[in-house]
This record gives sequence, C-alpha cells and structure tokens, in this order.
Amino acid sequence: MNYDRLKQMAANVKLVISDMDGTLLDSGKHITERTRTAIRGLEEQGIGFTICTGRIPAMIQYYVKTLDINIPVVAANGAIVWDPVSEETLYDKPIDWDQAMELMDFCRFHHMDYSALTLESGYFSDNSIRIEKFRAYNAIAEENGEKPMKLQYIGTDHGFLSNKKVYKMLIYEVAPGQMESAERFIKNLPGIECTSSDAGLLDLSAAGVVKGTGLKKAAEIMGIEQKEICAFGDFYNDLSLMAEAGMPIAMGNGCESVKERAVYVTGSNDDDGVAEAIERFFLPSVCRCCE
Repeated sequence: MNYDRLKQMAANVKLVISDMDGTLLDSGKHITERTRTAIRGLEEQGIGFTICTGRIPAMIQYYVKTLDINIPVVAANGAIVWDPVSEETLYDKPIDWDQAMELMDFCRFHHMDYSALTLESGYFSDNSIRIEKFRAYNAIAEENGEKPMKLQYIGTDHGFLSNKKVYKMLIYEVAPGQMESAERFIKNLPGIECTSSDAGLLDLSAAGVVKGTGLKKAAEIMGIEQKEICAFGDFYNDLSLMAEAGMPIAMGNGCESVKERAVYVTGSNDDDGVAEAIERFFLPSVCRCCE
C-alpha cells in the first residue's frame, strides 16, 4: 500500500492499540524512551493509546503506570476489558469452571507444564518452567517500586480454585508431542478457545474469546469505530486484533500470517518498531524515516 493511502488511513485514527510481548516491549521486556516519547506525542495529537495483551491485569500494571494509560485496556487475550484508573473490570468472560477443571486434570495426569490465571494471580503446576516469565515481570515491577503479581503453585488439588474466575490457561510444551496431545483433547471441549502467543505455548480461553472481541468491546465503551483504530501485533493471537482495526501494522519480527494481514510492516520490537510507525504516520514532525 502506498504512503499517501497509509497517511489517509492514519488521518482517521483516534486510537492506537498495541500488543505487548514481541511488539511494544523489547526482548528485555522494557519500553524504550523513544517509544515512550512517541506515545506521549500521540496523546498531544489527541489520539488515545492503550494495550491489548495476553497478560492479566496484575501483570501489566507497571507498564500501564509507566505509560500513564487512562483508557480501557484489553487483557487475557480479550477475556477482560479493564479500567486502569478505577481498577474495575468493565467486561469479562471467564472459562467455565467445569471445563477449567477438566483441562487441569488432563494436564496434571500427563505431567504438563500448565497454569491458570485469574484477575490478580497466577497458579502454576509444580513442574512449571513458564513461571519464570512471571517472575521476570515481578522483578521489573519491584525494581521500579510497583507491586508484583501473586504467584502460587497449584499442588495436587485444583479445588481451591473453584471460587475464582479463571480467564486464561496456559499449556507449555516441555516434552515432544505434548502440544499435539493437548490440542486433540481440547478439540473435544467446544467451550474452549485455543490460540498461541509464543512458540511451544497454548493459550486457552472461553469460547469466542480472542483479542479482536476484546477490542470490539473496548471500542464500544470508548465510542470508537473500527476505521478509527490502528493496531500493532506480532504473533498468531494478534490476528483477530488486526482484523478489527482499520489500520493494522505488523512488527518486523512478526510471523508471516500477521504480516500478510497488515497494511504496513514496521521495524522489529528491538528496533523501536512501534515508535517508528507512530513517528512516520502520526508525528511527521519527528519522523526519522530518512535518517
């Protein structure tokens, strides 16, 4: 698509929404100063900025505060629309408890690395490797004076989770064939949505929960139309997000499916790709495309 057409699309945009891991965050899980400056520039132009992530609210609060986001964010792959100002849930769709129990029992029987995520906490199998990703977030949050999210091992009894809303489950492949086995089992659970946000990882939600439906709910709350949205993404779970945006932009490090859905491919997450596109299309006075 030519630059003039892209600029016309950008002129309609009232909201920029970005995935986090592999997109807004660099490989060290940080937001660079260039990206922060670009986002501040959007706000000065009267364009809102928010995030759409597979993370739960407890695992994004440091970033939300860092960017001073005061409009709804989409979390847990679209299962939650959350107000970061009031810290209230504006919309949610948890996994049916019986199905969550069935999934966890299956994973435990097959010695899989699995977790269940609620609004505020993460619960992990005793053999979990994936928990280190969450500990890494807690380290960043605590280094910057923010509250860490609660992490707990499940043990052998899933019953203690029965009074909690589970919005997302993760199955992480630690042995060959586990993903195929899990996918076959999930196909027999019609109430479960399955996607992937990382290599060797399955993201499980209630049926119909995808980032795109979460974005639609958030846009309805904010009174914003599809053509007025620019979305950034990099992985398979971002495809529905891209589909609901009038101006979908893929990261240079993104998978081919996301790049094919995009109207523009920017730089990688380690090369300030989000900032690059914001500067190019929304902040022409600071565009670095000719540097």
